[in-house]
Amino acid sequence: MKMVYGYRFFTFILAVIFAIGLTFASVELPGLLDSLFQKIMYNPGFDSFSDDLSVFKTEVFIQHYHIRLIGYACFILTLLLIIIGFITNKHSLASVGALAFFLPVFAQFAGVMFFLAGLGFLNLLMIPVLDISPDILRLGDIVYVPYRILIFLAAQLNYTIQKPLIYTLIGAGLLFFILGTFAWFYSKLQKKDIADFWVYRISRHPQYFGWIVWSYGMMLSLYFVRYPKRSWGIPASLPWLISTMIIIGVALLEEIQLTRVLGEKYEIYRRRVSFLFPLPRFLSKIFAVPTKLLFKKKYPDRKREAALIVTLYTAVLIILSAFYIKYPSVSTVMTQGFSGYESNRISNMVRVLKESPNRRTKDLSAISLGEMGEPAVDSLIVLLKDSSGIVREFSAQALRAIKSKRSVESLIECLSDGNANVRSAAVSALGEIRDKKAEEYILPFLDDNTIQIRRDAATALGKIGSIKAVDKLSAGLRNSNWVDRFIYADALGRIESEKAVEPLTTLLRDEQVMVRRSAVVALLKINSEKAVDALIQSLNDEDREVRLYAVEALKKIGTPKALDAVKKH
Repeated sequence: MKMVYGYRFFTFILAVIFAIGLTFASVELPGLLDSLFQKIMYNPGFDSFSDDLSVFKTEVFIQHYHIRLIGYACFILTLLLIIIGFITNKHSLASVGALAFFLPVFAQFAGVMFFLAGLGFLNLLMIPVLDISPDILRLGDIVYVPYRILIFLAAQLNYTIQKPLIYTLIGAGLLFFILGTFAWFYSKLQKKDIADFWVYRISRHPQYFGWIVWSYGMMLSLYFVRYPKRSWGIPASLPWLISTMIIIGVALLEEIQLTRVLGEKYEIYRRRVSFLFPLPRFLSKIFAVPTKLLFKKKYPDRKREAALIVTLYTAVLIILSAFYIKYPSVSTVMTQGFSGYESNRISNMVRVLKESPNRRTKDLSAISLGEMGEPAVDSLIVLLKDSSGIVREFSAQALRAIKSKRSVESLIECLSDGNANVRSAAVSALGEIRDKKAEEYILPFLDDNTIQIRRDAATALGKIGSIKAVDKLSAGLRNSNWVDRFIYADALGRIESEKAVEPLTTLLRDEQVMVRRSAVVALLKINSEKAVDALIQSLNDEDREVRLYAVEALKKIGTPKALDAVKKH
């Protein structure tokens, strides 16, 4: 007996050591792997989703390397693994599918700009979903509620527990997983039919329970990932939810199999111990209600019943997530407390923007107003006439984010503002809204004395698609500052005028690689046979990205000469 207790104590200490080590690895390893993959894998040096041009360039990259085909194949293979695993009772296959669905969560630890760079290559699996909308991946956001409630409760006691809580979840999940694995192995050595001791007295499936807790902690740790120079972050809640529900489905299938093999012996154990989570008995009864209503029993005993229950719960959680996303005021009340919530958030943000002495605070309030969309437009239009230049500037920036045509007239009035920063913000906002009536008002700013306003005007006219601006923009390609050449080439590419082809081809020999990239992308968008010779020369450019765009431009032009050059290349 002493030997048995000694073995169990030794096993527990070993599990704790493993859990601590793996917790450290969970926190540090994603960053290390990301750095390694960035060094060994090529990726373009731009932010994938920062603007429409970046989206266009990302699509060119995806097509060039057949990434969409690979992503769809991986997605279908993952689904097949899960389906085959459930149909054939090969639980390991379904578990691998669940793990695959969770892998894109790790992609969000990539500290890079391009969404497939470094550890971001794991986003491949989500390309079929991203092709529809990244917002779909938020349809699991309801799973954040328990975490936010705990954070709120701790805040009432003046405690900040975000990081400690996340590390505790990661460590506890790993510890439970390891202890469950050791206990299972020990039961096999003892030739026991059921592992009903140690952690198996808390959960009938401690490994799955540990995995779920660990993966939840990893998902939450994304709150602390810093994205320098990057505007994107693909949501992780739905991948985690699907992965978790698959694991729960696998556990249900194992229950069905164990009940058939062990009969009453397993039923007695099942009545004593929680399924996955150690919940109070009354909560367990509540969660069992759908099964009782549908099948008149506490547990499903057929595969199709288990599949139906898992599907039902998943659908309910997705619907709740949609409600949670659609009604942020309700969400805020749910997660931040039922008292002290500002019923009129717009008025509050307007007050902060007007009255705060801190520029950064004003900026953040303007960003919040921009995120509120159309409901904030009227308030922001009023703020464009505020006595403070900073307030007018940030209000124009917020309207730029909203892109409402209702603000066009007011923004045009701001073009005569005495503050250069306000004029610059108004020009940028009008460019983002892309209303043609703003074209004649922005054109004169190509000759403005302020460099930044000239650049903003060029970008705005490009986005509007101003044919009238082509001659001036083409002349701007001769500017001595490479940033100007880069911006003007980008604007001409957006306008897609044949008149710009010749001046753009001269930039394919520019000493600055960013200028050459901008020029070749512009020519790719214009799609003119006049550029073929210059593009063929760019096939030998020292920069890989320039060569990639040149290849795709020649393919798009599609003349025999262009296609022959691509084939030889």
